Amino acid sequence: MFHIPFIYLLGFLITISSCIMVLNVDKQEENDNPVATMSQENKFENKLHNNQFFSKPLSNELVDQKQSSTSKTFLQTRDIKHVNNIQSAVGTNLNNINDWSSELSFIDAFKTSRPWITQCVEGEQADCSSEKSWNTEEADQLDLDQHGWVRSLPAPTDKPTYWFVGTLLFSSLDGHYPAGQYIVLYDGEGTIEYDFSAQKNDKASRPGRDVINVTPNDDGIYIKITATDPNKNGNYIRNIRVILPNHESMYHQNQVFYPNFLEQIKHFKVLRFMNWMNTNGSTEEKWQQRTTIADARWSGDDESAPLEVMVKLSNLNNSDPWFNMPHQVDDEYIQNFASLVKTNLSPNLKVYVEYSNEVWNSMFEQASWVEEQASKEWDQAYPDVDSYTKRLNWFGKRTAQICDIWKKVWAENSERVICVMATQASNEWSITEILNCPLWKQEAPCYRHGINAVAIAPYFGYYLGLPQHEQEVTAWTKEADGGLNKLFQELQYGGILNHETSGGALQDSANHIEDTANVTKKMGLDLIAYEGGQHLVGVQNVINNEAITELFINANRDPRMGKLYTEYLNMWKAKGGNLFVHYTNCRSSSKWGSWGTLEYMDQVTTPKYEALLKFIGESRKSILQPQSFNKFKSLAPVSSSSVKNTHEFTKLTTSSVLSYSFTAYDIKPLNLASNQDDLFWLQKQLETFEQSEEYNKAVAAALFANATRLSAMYDVNLAADYLNRAEQAWLQSQSEGEDIKLWAAAELYRVTGDKSYQQYFEQQWNQNVVPQTQFYKRAIWAYYQSNWENVNFQIQVAISEHILQEADEFLAHSQEQTSIETEFDKTFTLLQAWAISDNGSYRDIALSSLQTIIQPYLS
Repeated sequence: MFHIPFIYLLGFLITISSCIMVLNVDKQEENDNPVATMSQENKFENKLHNNQFFSKPLSNELVDQKQSSTSKTFLQTRDIKHVNNIQSAVGTNLNNINDWSSELSFIDAFKTSRPWITQCVEGEQADCSSEKSWNTEEADQLDLDQHGWVRSLPAPTDKPTYWFVGTLLFSSLDGHYPAGQYIVLYDGEGTIEYDFSAQKNDKASRPGRDVINVTPNDDGIYIKITATDPNKNGNYIRNIRVILPNHESMYHQNQVFYPNFLEQIKHFKVLRFMNWMNTNGSTEEKWQQRTTIADARWSGDDESAPLEVMVKLSNLNNSDPWFNMPHQVDDEYIQNFASLVKTNLSPNLKVYVEYSNEVWNSMFEQASWVEEQASKEWDQAYPDVDSYTKRLNWFGKRTAQICDIWKKVWAENSERVICVMATQASNEWSITEILNCPLWKQEAPCYRHGINAVAIAPYFGYYLGLPQHEQEVTAWTKEADGGLNKLFQELQYGGILNHETSGGALQDSANHIEDTANVTKKMGLDLIAYEGGQHLVGVQNVINNEAITELFINANRDPRMGKLYTEYLNMWKAKGGNLFVHYTNCRSSSKWGSWGTLEYMDQVTTPKYEALLKFIGESRKSILQPQSFNKFKSLAPVSSSSVKNTHEFTKLTTSSVLSYSFTAYDIKPLNLASNQDDLFWLQKQLETFEQSEEYNKAVAAALFANATRLSAMYDVNLAADYLNRAEQAWLQSQSEGEDIKLWAAAELYRVTGDKSYQQYFEQQWNQNVVPQTQFYKRAIWAYYQSNWENVNFQIQVAISEHILQEADEFLAHSQEQTSIETEFDKTFTLLQAWAISDNGSYRDIALSSLQTIIQPYLS
């Protein structure tokens, strides 16, 4: 059996797990908070003040963001940032936040719950009929605090019919939500009951912390409060949090987002928050009306996602946010909104700003409101101009004013603000009217007020759902294939339905894109898509045609839809389209449409999702073409002479940590620190290493810094000890090799954010004098994954480009036999490239190489 130096293999296992953990974010968590005792908390939190593991849990007192300092604390809490979407040309709209949304976004599911339902008991109350028992429709009589928690319930002798309140989670999802033990945390005194798919575990529950066992079904989880504040001292039930199974420790680490959700959106460079902001029909007018982090829920007609949450997600996902300014808000609201985003958005990100949503579309409330404002301003001056034209002009005017405010607030960073003028794709006149806004004589044209882009929604296939085609499309459904062949032929080539565009749905969309591009080119504006994709849904009465609904849903699940999407996206790009923001991310299919790339969060993939990922990959490839990298030379295999050690891994020890599992789309090897047994193993091996005769201080600094990060989620005292050892080793490492010291500095910077470590790394980087060994390779990966405000994004991009280039070289020579050391090199590089690009080719060759490495220890 060959021998591998202990330091080399231990370092490989720990650092390679860093690569895998970018992908494997949904780790099993302990139900109880493992960081309850923190004897070294103060020292450690000073070192990791922005790290995800050491943030305080949310509470009413901590997150009432009427106090700006608290908002900043929430926003500065850092998580592991995805980097898969660098330079991606695709974004996504996020789905609505409500109890029937299949896009499970938050670890605390209560944030998506239905607004309080006032309820009574039929037969026990004289005025409680069977029709009223579920909902007495007395929400306007609820006694709520400023955050929406119920302070009191009526007595039987009181006037209201309702006696208690209820709410729902995960309703109408056909059981597509996590099964298992949910933890319900709450403050105050009273009685909470559970039903439908949830049953309380009385033995495991205690005041303030209920355990409920959930077996998913279509009804969802029903929660009701039947008594609150029994002692009448103001200690009513509040701050209810419903924590997803195995995620309680993540919640206590102030992680907000469900890891599966993060995994699914990580490829998208732009996140459009139109639905999260409840834009359509928004009632917000003043800044004081906005939803806060501490509010009971972020769902409902009058609630939306807090701005801090949207910024946090954008930073975490490395995605440019796209905000839709509510149509009724005043200038102060716009200024405060722009200021908060400027202060807290990662400096490498841009922000897209749009006024409301589809104001040209008369089906939305904002359309009529804008038309009213236009009428007040221009009816006397322009009596012969129709109301719709006035609406478009006023929309252009308000968009320009909002853009002026944003650009002024952002001042020296105003180039990062992308002001969007959104308009109807199929109407060249309306596009020109909005951009020029001739009725606003004092300030016209509108597009010269800093507008950067025109956004359209170049959907395809909408006409198949029109009433004039209902009879013919219904006839298709009676054919042997349910109508799919004719539907896809019409979408791609046309000629099946009598429609004005003979070339079919794709050609129809292409014409709209081309018409808009002709306008934007003349005005020097970018053409982007605020929404887009297929538009197969019934219109008017057709929406109730079950046969057509089934055909449209089946078409979205058909592999041919994925091929059609690829053609459609390439056509968009060829016609001059830039950023494409798909509608929408995850949403279940129904007669109301099949908009989601995924229908449920427990889906692995769909034809549409695969097509979007493929297009993203093509877009990235075109940007990251092989270049002459001045900072990089071909990496030589590591020499073990500087880190000699006689220790070997035993067969038992190696097999215990090199376990891995395969599924069709996911591979999770070497997931160190995935549970406390692995942490125990890591601790023992590091102690053995520290006691060895050949003890390299720089290697020790790097390994202990990395172990700090891995162990922090389980044992803060152990992590603090590791960090202390890492810093002591760093201070004693001055005589060690520059390549190993660079690795140590990068790991210490990654875990602490300390500028001194960053300066050391960047100084060596700029001088380009460090030997490019395996330790250099680990150093640049550690810096690449660093997520601090002062990180040099340009260096991170350069590192990603280099890794992808080297991975491509390994792919080109994947069949050649090499040494074990080169196999280590190959595996590490390919897994890095997989984490960056999600390219399955990197994964497959990496697994083959990994098998070559570990087989002698498993046989």
